Amino acid sequence: MSLVATQAFVLRSYKLGENDKIAILFTRDFGKVRFVAKGARKVRSRFGAAFEVLTHLRILFHYKENRDLLILDKAEILFSPFEHQTSLRIAYYIFYFSELINEFYPDHEKSQDAFTMLLNIKQALQKHQNLDFLARYIELQLLHSQGILSSVAFCSQCNRPFESLLEKRYLGLQTEIICRRCKTPESVVLSAQIVKSIDSFEKGSAQWAGTLTERTIDELGSLNYLLITRFLGKELQSTKLRKFLV
Repeated sequence: MSLVATQAFVLRSYKLGENDKIAILFTRDFGKVRFVAKGARKVRSRFGAAFEVLTHLRILFHYKENRDLLILDKAEILFSPFEHQTSLRIAYYIFYFSELINEFYPDHEKSQDAFTMLLNIKQALQKHQNLDFLARYIELQLLHSQGILSSVAFCSQCNRPFESLLEKRYLGLQTEIICRRCKTPESVVLSAQIVKSIDSFEKGSAQWAGTLTERTIDELGSLNYLLITRFLGKELQSTKLRKFLV
């Protein structure tokens, strides 16, 4: 059993007995790991407010392979999102981002992409950037990296290439993008702006941000959320806050 130091972001924490907590952290070097923080619920706990969602930590723990729960020895706060929660929208996105990472990544799967996403979220909070825009980007990253959202270049059912960005595309019963020949009465048509935005994202275009009007951000958010819930087979807990956003 070796003593390890690394950085991590808090995805979730919950009670364990009268004095302890279980903290789910996404670490830079080991992916998502579950820790027992002994004494974390005590008034004078050495952990303080370290386990608020999306808090960036420097942690010290004893690592042992094939253990579902590890003991957390030390957690030093590098960044706390608490002072940036100046609105319900920001509070929602803090909860939403942490829930997305928690749901999409299994335990002990290292992912530099996921850790970079968390660093980008931290930076956006610090610089008061547009979180609606950031959310669409992170959603598309997750959907593409997991192979959930099919390409807008061809029909995922008949494999026929689309002739142009103006040709209508439809969302099938799950997460597939299909053509008019393969659509069913239940298929949902995708707007030209949504198709253009996804196409630009797929090509890694530096002009991707330019495809997003306020209306497109809202439309893309609804589409991405539909795809995410279909993939997970459930609604996200953060939906309870999302319903209050205007």
